[in-house]
Amino acid sequence: MFGGYIQSGVYRTLDGKAGLPGWRWIFVIDFIITIPIAILGYLVIPDSPTQAKPNKFLSQKDLDFCAERVRVIKKVEIASKFNLKVVKKMLTSWQFYVFTFYYTVGHLPDQAAGYWAIVLKAQGYNLYQRNNLPTSTSAFNVVACVVGGLLVDVIGRFWEVMTVAHTIWIIALSILVKWDVPRAAQFYAYITAGISGLISTLCCSWANEMTREDNQLRAAVLGALNLVNIGPLTGFSIKAFNTDYAPKFEEGTRISLGICIVSFFTGFVVLWFDRYQRRKRDYIEDQALEGKTEHDLGHISS
Repeated sequence: MFGGYIQSGVYRTLDGKAGLPGWRWIFVIDFIITIPIAILGYLVIPDSPTQAKPNKFLSQKDLDFCAERVRVIKKVEIASKFNLKVVKKMLTSWQFYVFTFYYTVGHLPDQAAGYWAIVLKAQGYNLYQRNNLPTSTSAFNVVACVVGGLLVDVIGRFWEVMTVAHTIWIIALSILVKWDVPRAAQFYAYITAGISGLISTLCCSWANEMTREDNQLRAAVLGALNLVNIGPLTGFSIKAFNTDYAPKFEEGTRISLGICIVSFFTGFVVLWFDRYQRRKRDYIEDQALEGKTEHDLGHISS
């Protein structure tokens, strides 16, 4: 959200300084910003609940609560070194295939709103407006993520919020496909397309929830989301949203709408697996109450 404001300010104050045009200074400032962020992340982001030590941010009571929250069976194996067993575990899990597909199809249509600045240029808006107006998409993204995350916590389920988010997104993309609409409707479409950030965030959270029996599987699946997604995303962006097709990007928006509809229905597939996983957990818990050994429970969970 603040990127647009920073870009406007950098261009206004640094254009021509040290012989560099404003757009080059933007890259320099972006690079400088990443350094304190990286250091802060190293210092602040905690380890896994079973391995972290108390610090000024998390007390032992906090860590115990976190460890209990992710506990499904009496003993959760602490992740060991990465090896072929982890790869096999990932490739034979339903979570890897379902969530990487869900994450990918939920990311590709995001490109449709990523070129609003080019559209604004074709419509006659100046440089600062082209940097500042698209920040409303990011602002909507922020609000959607906060509200959607709170709703998921209250409801205790993901699919209802995901369904509403996809509906809002499909409407936005439909307006962009139509294109010949009032300017206000077009602005509405580009702004509400920011709901895509909520879909991405909740997909990661849902994958995290569905893999909490096994730390290694969880790490592998969550890591695979971006790894698998980056290839199709890059190719799709270059092919469908080539700037030669600006400002309408007719082919790209139509394909994005189709993929978004696929993502909408994929959510119900994920819901089916979610219910399967929860039944499996209930069975494990019932067996534990009946006095099964931890060895047997570990065999069942795998």
